[in-house]
Amino acid sequence: LEFWRSGLSRRVRSLLGGQQRLTICAPDAALLDELPSRGQAADGRVTPWGVYARREPVEAANAPTSIVLCASGIDRPAVTMAFQAAAELIKEFPTLRYFVDARTARRTDLWSRATGLGVVDRLSLVDTIESHRDLVLKCDLLMLPEALGEHRSITLDAMAQGVSVVARRDPMVRYLNSGDEVRLVEQPSLEEWKRCLSSLLSSPVKRATLCKVAQSYIARHHRASAHVAAVLGAYEAAVHARRQPASLYDTRRDAYEC
Repeated sequence: LEFWRSGLSRRVRSLLGGQQRLTICAPDAALLDELPSRGQAADGRVTPWGVYARREPVEAANAPTSIVLCASGIDRPAVTMAFQAAAELIKEFPTLRYFVDARTARRTDLWSRATGLGVVDRLSLVDTIESHRDLVLKCDLLMLPEALGEHRSITLDAMAQGVSVVARRDPMVRYLNSGDEVRLVEQPSLEEWKRCLSSLLSSPVKRATLCKVAQSYIARHHRASAHVAAVLGAYEAAVHARRQPASLYDTRRDAYEC
C-alpha cells in the first residue's frame, strides 16, 4: 500500500488491524510518523520517489517568460494569494505568461481574479497540467502554494531538469522543508510571495544557483534507480514477513537513499 499524502493517513489507519498484514510504503518518513506503531498489523517502508537526474549544467534565461502554478485548489486562499502575487509582477516582468491547471482554476475562481487583475491575456489554463510535463519543464518557475503534506513527482522532475521551484514550507515533504533545494515562502503573505518571486525572476544567477543545488540533491537522493530498489526491497520484506515475526517498521529517512 503506497501512502503519499498526509490527508490519506486516516484512510490508511482504517485499513490496519485486519487479518492481512500490510506493508505500507511512503516517500518520506514524516508520513509514516503519522501512523501509530501497529506491531504485527503492518510494516512501514520509506521508498523515496525517483526521477531522471539531468547531468547538464543549468543555464537560466536572462528574461524569464513563464510561471507554472501547480496546486490542487484545496487550500483556496493559499492558491489565490500566490497567483495574485505573480500577476502583480506583470509590470516588472512584462513578458511573463502564467500556466495553471484548469481544474484548480475552476476550484479557486482564478479566471475571475485574472480578469480583475488585467492578466487574462497572459493566463493559460491547461487540462491536468501534471500530465503535460514537457510544458512544465520548459518554464522558468514552478510555484507550489499549498502545504498539504502531498508528494508530487512533477516537483522532483522540475528540480532535476533545471526549473526553479518556489514553495510553501511543508514539514511533511523533506525537499520542501530544508530551504536549500527550493526557495521557501516562510510566512505566506502577498508581499512575501512577491518578494520571493521577484528575487528569482530578476536574477538569472540566483535561479541557476538554486537549480544547481536542486539537481545535486536529486542526483543524491531521488534517482529513479534508487526508487526501484526501494520498492523491490519493500516487496522482498513483505514476502519475508510472512515467514517470521515482524520487526518494527523502518522510518530511517536515509534508508534507501543512494
